[in-house]
Amino acid sequence: MEATNKEGLLDANCAYTLDEFQARLSLGRHAWRTARRKGLKVRRVGGRGYVLGADALEWLRGHPVERK
Repeated sequence: MEATNKEGLLDANCAYTLDEFQARLSLGRHAWRTARRKGLKVRRVGGRGYVLGADALEWLRGHPVERK
């Protein structure tokens, strides 16, 4: 399955380059560094970094739900 560059969408069965992951979630530099410090897993293969969709969704589930 090929991932398309759709903002805000993550597939648990895909791996995302760091640039693609940041673009999908609209993360700036500060938010990206904070995510890494708060436990977002990055996998390294051949000197490149990837975020697994399943890891990202698990990380997101660990954040509180905002209620208005």
